[in-house]
Amino acid sequence: MSFSYLNANLTSFDSSEFCSGSFSVDEFIQGKRYSVPLDVLRDDLGAHIKSLRCSLIELINKDYGQFVSLSSNLVGLDGKIQDMTGPLTRAHNELEILHETLRKILERFHKELEGRRTICATKFQLRILRRAHICLVSSEKYLEVCPTKVLKNTDFILLKLACDKITDTRQLIQTCSQSPLTEQLQKRWDSCCGIVLQNLETLLRVYSDSSVESEDDRSHNQAVVTSLLSMYSQLNYEIQAENIIINHILKSKCDKVLLEIGNVDALFTEIEGFLQHSPIIHASHDFIRFPWMKEYDFISRGIFPFVLTILMNQFPHIWSPSTPDAFHSNWVRCARFIDVLENTFPSLDHLRKFRSSVTFKDFMSKWQFNVYFQLRFHALAMELESAVDCVHSPSATSDFKLDMTRILVKVINQCWDKEKIFIWELSGRFLKANALFISRYLKEIQREVSSNTHVTIKQLISSYADVKLSESLLRQFIVDKINSLVLSHITTSRVSFLAIGNSSESDSNEDEKFLSQFCWNETKETLESKLVEVVVSASLPSISSVTEVPRLFRRTNREVPCKPSEYVNGILQPIQTLYQSVRGGNQEELWKSIGPKIGQELLTRYKAQMDQVLTSVQRMEESLKRLKKVKGKNENDNNDTKTSMHLSDDDKIRRQIQLDFELLTEEIRTLTFI
Repeated sequence: MSFSYLNANLTSFDSSEFCSGSFSVDEFIQGKRYSVPLDVLRDDLGAHIKSLRCSLIELINKDYGQFVSLSSNLVGLDGKIQDMTGPLTRAHNELEILHETLRKILERFHKELEGRRTICATKFQLRILRRAHICLVSSEKYLEVCPTKVLKNTDFILLKLACDKITDTRQLIQTCSQSPLTEQLQKRWDSCCGIVLQNLETLLRVYSDSSVESEDDRSHNQAVVTSLLSMYSQLNYEIQAENIIINHILKSKCDKVLLEIGNVDALFTEIEGFLQHSPIIHASHDFIRFPWMKEYDFISRGIFPFVLTILMNQFPHIWSPSTPDAFHSNWVRCARFIDVLENTFPSLDHLRKFRSSVTFKDFMSKWQFNVYFQLRFHALAMELESAVDCVHSPSATSDFKLDMTRILVKVINQCWDKEKIFIWELSGRFLKANALFISRYLKEIQREVSSNTHVTIKQLISSYADVKLSESLLRQFIVDKINSLVLSHITTSRVSFLAIGNSSESDSNEDEKFLSQFCWNETKETLESKLVEVVVSASLPSISSVTEVPRLFRRTNREVPCKPSEYVNGILQPIQTLYQSVRGGNQEELWKSIGPKIGQELLTRYKAQMDQVLTSVQRMEESLKRLKKVKGKNENDNNDTKTSMHLSDDDKIRRQIQLDFELLTEEIRTLTFI
C-alpha cells in the first residue's frame, strides 16, 4: 500500500476532533489508517502533545502569582459561610409564612368574587325570567282576548302579537335554561304555544283551500298563509306546518281520488293540481322577500315521501318490468310527475336537496331499468334476426330494396319511440343497442356476400343501394338523437351518458367518434369487390375464346378479317348489363367506383390471354420458317411469291386479334371513362 502526502507541514488530523463528546480512540485510528500512514500519524500526535505541554507551561507561568495565592485567599471562607447561614434560614422561614398568609387571603378573595359572580348571574337570570314572565303574561292576555275561531282581522293581529311574545319568551327561557326557576315558565310556555299552534292549524287549513276561483280571494289567502307560515317559522315548527299540509289537506284529496278512481294517473293529476293552485306552494316561492321561507320544504319532506308511501302500499306493481309496455307507461307518468315537482321548487338548493335525498334515491332504485332494457332489446333483436335469416328478401315497402333494411330502420326508430319504448335514463344503452343492430346488419351483409357463390348482380346492387341509403338515414337520425340528448342534458341538468363538451365542435367530435365505429365503408367495399368479381367471372369464358382465333385461320384459306369476333360481345355483355342496372338504380357513385376497376381487370385478363396467343402464333411462325429451309430453293421462291401476294395465316390471326382488342378497349373506355 502506497500513500502520497501532499503537504508535510500540515498535520493529518484536526485538533478539534479530540474535543468531541463522542471521541473514540479506536474509531479515530480506524478512520485515519486508510488515509494517513500510521508512522506519520504517530509523529503528528507526538508533535501535538509537545505543543500542548508547551502551551500548558506558558499558561502556568503567565498566571503563576494568582495560582500561588489561590490557597491563601480561601482561608476563613468556611466561617464566613457559616455566619451567613443563620440569617438566610430565618429569612426563608419568614417568606414561607408570608406566602401561606397571602395564599389564604387570595382563596378567600376568590370565594368572595365567585359569590359576587353568582349573585350577578342570579340577578341577570331573575331579570331575564322577569321579562319572560312579562312576555308570557302578555301572550296569555292576547290569547284570552283572541277567540278560539279567528274570524276578524283584529283577532288575527292578536294571534300574531301572542306569537311574537311567545317567541320572545322562548328565547329568554333558553338564555336561562340552567336555572331551576324555568320549569314553571316552560310549562306555561308550552300551554300558550299549544293554543297558538292549534289556532294556526285551524287557520292554515281554512286559508290553504285551493278551490277558490276569485283572483282577489287567492291573493288574500296567499297573504294570510304567508303570515301563518311566518308564525310557524318564528316558533321553529316548520315541519309541523308541512305535516298539516299533508295529513289534513292533501291526504283527504288523495283518499277521495283513490276511492273513486284508484289509479296512479288520477293520483298524480290531483297532486299536480294541488301544486298548481295551492296558496301554500305559491307562498313558499317568495323567499326573496321572506328569506325564512327557505326553511320550508313541502315537497322533499312532505309531498314526495307521502306519494312514495301510497305507491309502495297500493301500487307496487308499477315497478315490475315483467310487462314492458305497462312499465314504460308507468315510468313516463312518474317522470312527468317528477318534472312537475322539480319545476315547483322555489330554488336550486331545494332541487339539489331533493335529488340527493334518501327518499328520491329509494324511489329511483325501485325502477328495474336494466331488466326492462334487456326485455326490450331481446324483442327488438329477435325481430331483426327474423329478417337477417333471409338477407335478400325484397322489402315489403317501396322505400328499400331489402326487407332486412326496412326492419333495421324500424327497430332503430322503435328504440327512440318515447310513447312506447324509449326511456331517457336508458338513452346510453339504447344508443349502444343501435350500434349493435347496425353492426349486425352490416356484418350479415358482408357474410352473405362473401359466402354466397350464387349471388346475382341485381342482389348486390340492391344491397349496395340499401347500405348507402341506411347509412345516410341512420347517420343523420343518430346525430339528431345525440344532439337532442345533449340539449336535454343542458336544460334539465340530468346526469348525461355522454361526456358533454362546452362547444358544438366538441359535440360534433363525439358524434363522429361514435358513428366511426360502424363499418359502413367496409361493407360497401365488400359489395364493390363482389360486383367486380362477379362481372369479371362472367366475362372469363368469353375472354378465353381468344385462344380459338388461331384455329379459325390456320390452314383455312379464310379472307382477311375486317370485323371483330363475336366473343368480344360476350366479354362486354356482363359489364354492359351491370352498367344498365346501376344507371337504372341511380347509383352513379357506385359505377364511378367499380366501373374503372372492372374495365381495368377485363383488359388485364384479356391482354394476358392475348399475349399467350400471340406468343404461340410467333412460335408457330418461326417453326414453319425453319421447316421451309429444309425444302428446296424453288419451292421457297414460290412460297415467297405467294406470301408477297397474300397475307399469311399468322398475319390474319394478328389482324383479327387487333380488331378484337381495339373494339374491346374502345367499348370499355366508353363505359368506364378510363
